[in-house]
Amino acid sequence: MKNGGLDNNKILLGISGGVDSTVAALLMLEKGFDVYGLYFDITGTGNMRDSARDSLKEAYERCNKTFVPEEKFIYIDAKDDFEGVVIKDFCEAYSKGRTPNPCICCNPNIKFKYLIREANRIGAYHIGTGHYASTYYDLDSGIWYIKKSPSIKDQSYMLCRLGQEEISRLIFPLELIERKETTRQIASEAGFLNADLKDSLELCFVQNDQNYIDFLKERVESPSGNFIDAEGNVLAQHSGIINYTIGKRKGLGVTFGKPMFVTAINAEDNTVTLGSNDDLFTDTVTASAAYFPGALNRAEPTQIGAGNRIPEELRGICLQVKLRYTVNPAEAVITQLEDGRIMAKFKEKQRAATPGQSLVIYKDEIIVGCGFID
Repeated sequence: MKNGGLDNNKILLGISGGVDSTVAALLMLEKGFDVYGLYFDITGTGNMRDSARDSLKEAYERCNKTFVPEEKFIYIDAKDDFEGVVIKDFCEAYSKGRTPNPCICCNPNIKFKYLIREANRIGAYHIGTGHYASTYYDLDSGIWYIKKSPSIKDQSYMLCRLGQEEISRLIFPLELIERKETTRQIASEAGFLNADLKDSLELCFVQNDQNYIDFLKERVESPSGNFIDAEGNVLAQHSGIINYTIGKRKGLGVTFGKPMFVTAINAEDNTVTLGSNDDLFTDTVTASAAYFPGALNRAEPTQIGAGNRIPEELRGICLQVKLRYTVNPAEAVITQLEDGRIMAKFKEKQRAATPGQSLVIYKDEIIVGCGFID
């Protein structure tokens, strides 16, 4: 069946060579979809290309399909695009004392941009990934939303800035799988060699022999400066603001006789403020570049500076807000500030709201908005 000239039975999946995307391909094949694979190489070396192609080949063979023709595996050298958008944003954020989430930048600007472009080129209506997430269509408003999956590894947070074209064509084959162990079991029963492959714990663009601080030091100048207290008193010397994030306690390089935590980072005067754990708690968090899928004046979310105003139906009501991927959502009311930013007023104080991270707003299980924490 055709949908705007595109084939509803054809899907383009992001294939990395990992167990999640491989099982996603297997599940789509078992449902009778004509599955194509897209691998975007952010290094320009092609190191993972063969692994990704082999993963798709395995999925086809386990479904008694013929060998995957070369034209069903699409390789994209995305190095320059990735460097110019994601790496640039990552480095600039740290140089300004912020802590970005590269996936939230990459998804709308790189990964799903290429998925849509290549799907259109090959005539596929659907796109998909191995994310643990879901989608939701509101019949009354005609708006598509990202929705939580039941998985304990729910990754909806990372997809908060996707636009209507991407969400409306998305299929998440793993959306109903509650545990990663189930995905691995499916892969094992299918005989996939990557069934027990460990998840990547580092950033995808940081080499295994590095950490992100090493990566930053190669690209960002970050001179030493002063540790100060809340009153501005100099306590000691720090080794450069890129080495610190809000809430950090270990690795300060100096001892104070009591636990001290990073409570603020100021790039303008090159200072890092230290305080107690109690100083990290607040019930008010502001965010810029807000994006609301349901806003009448909704802006395109694919640019970091995009922003629009809170839809009327979300004002003054209790919503659930996450301040980082690894925390549980907390109840808050979202208000619009005169300068265009939004503010979350929490029912209970939250710890270590970190500039650069994303404030993601849920109504029940649905992502209804987001912004970058100031």
